[in-house]
Amino acid sequence: MEIKNHNIPVDEIRRTVYVGNLNSQVYTIEQLLQFFKQVGDVKFVRMAGDETQPTRFAFVEFVEQDSVARALTFNGVMFGDRPLKYVVSFIFS
Repeated sequence: MEIKNHNIPVDEIRRTVYVGNLNSQVYTIEQLLQFFKQVGDVKFVRMAGDETQPTRFAFVEFVEQDSVARALTFNGVMFGDRPLKYVVSFIFS
């Protein structure tokens, strides 16, 4: 199956990281926003996943693409009681 990339904002995807292993009972969007301001200006944070499950994930979009590289240096850093897991967003072609 071929995936078309029409109308996908590629620049936004390049500035976005997936953040996994979040404790769904503890963290808010505001807490994530404050945490990620350490590496650069954040455009938005969107939490996802089932709120009834113990682990959720989020997408963090930065204003500048350079912030993504700095964010990746925080991979495995403890955020509360869990190490965060980061992955750079990408487009399948």
